[in-house]
Amino acid sequence: MHDITGPISPSLRLLRDAIMTGIQTSWDGIPIPTSAEHATSPLKQAPEIPQSQQPPPPLLTFPLGTRERTLRKYGVTPGITPFPAWPAPSPEQCEEVNRLLTSVHGELKQPDIIPMPSLEVVTCGEVPSVLDALLRTVISSAVTVSSAANAFKGLVKRFGVQKHGIGSGSVDWNKVRQASLDEVFQAMKIGGLGLVKSTNIKAILDMVYNDNKKMRVGIQETAKKQGSGLDGILSATHKEEGEITTGDDDDDDGAEEYLLSLEHLRDLSTEDAMAHLLGYPGIGIKIAACVLLFCLQRPCFAVDTHVFRLCRWLRWIPPDPTSNESSVESDAVIRGKKVTTEVAFTHLDARVPDHLKYSLHQLFFTHGRKCLKCAPVNARGVDIGGGEYCILEKLLTRSRREEDRGLLGKRKRKRKRKRDHEEDS
Repeated sequence: MHDITGPISPSLRLLRDAIMTGIQTSWDGIPIPTSAEHATSPLKQAPEIPQSQQPPPPLLTFPLGTRERTLRKYGVTPGITPFPAWPAPSPEQCEEVNRLLTSVHGELKQPDIIPMPSLEVVTCGEVPSVLDALLRTVISSAVTVSSAANAFKGLVKRFGVQKHGIGSGSVDWNKVRQASLDEVFQAMKIGGLGLVKSTNIKAILDMVYNDNKKMRVGIQETAKKQGSGLDGILSATHKEEGEITTGDDDDDDGAEEYLLSLEHLRDLSTEDAMAHLLGYPGIGIKIAACVLLFCLQRPCFAVDTHVFRLCRWLRWIPPDPTSNESSVESDAVIRGKKVTTEVAFTHLDARVPDHLKYSLHQLFFTHGRKCLKCAPVNARGVDIGGGEYCILEKLLTRSRREEDRGLLGKRKRKRKRKRDHEEDS
């Protein structure tokens, strides 16, 4: 196993710190606050530094307010629910549901050490490498578990496995980056949405590589000006797991492996990391939240289709105004706002206690797939599993929203076709 919380080498720390200096600085060189405490604290007069000792301009800079604009674009208001008048879920309700589901599906705790990546199962980002987590989650989105696994296996078969560094044991993403779009598409088309996903994966890899390459140039210039003798730090070659040693400037092969990295996101606040991830093509709230929850191990309540469905049936989120469940009371709460998964995320992330976000997400995901009464095609909870009992039965108000495209809808359409045929004959 790879302990991502362990100490890092001095060379890796230097690179990370240099990257972070740029990310948290504005175009004018003004530091951007990364927490409410920093944002509200008065500016202190810094001691005057001689010109010869002053650091060079930041390596990579973002305009002030970028994070706020990005999050606002997706309707994310960290810690603030869009439905303040909708009290559910309360901490007590969350504890009760967590207890009931745990009694059926077992305790699902966040691991202290993230396991090494699997080549058989994609998983939603629970791997040591942030970049690997992001791309695995892209592959697994909007398709079945088996389809995602097939797409990932296709990439592994075509491009091989990375042997060194934080992403070792997973697909060699650098070879994926260097390949043509058609090669990537052909490798993963069996998994569904192949063209869209291969295009986004290629674009993400190019963006990460080019951004880090620009920072490498800045770091090398900084090292030369400071006379630190670290010109070759980013031409590093990997010797042992997690260890980086300096190499020659001309050796770009080892450097490329490290340049394809998002490990510096670990030093960002949850909101900053979310905004950064949302800047990549094809990345929405669900994918970003999964990376934060599973890889960065932040308390972030990711909302997938199973979580969304069960939370709606639990009345943890107000019903959509277009649904049969809406009422004068609920319409007054949401004020005509469509309750999408993104809106649900903002509400639930503000309401669910931090210590339950991981377990409840995993339990909802597991229950939504295993409980036949809570399957998406079974909107009324009818018995299709030989008398199976749902542990949440007394707490759920199942919707008829999925009925027309679900199991009952299928039966209705079959009966209607039979009647139409009899009438025609």
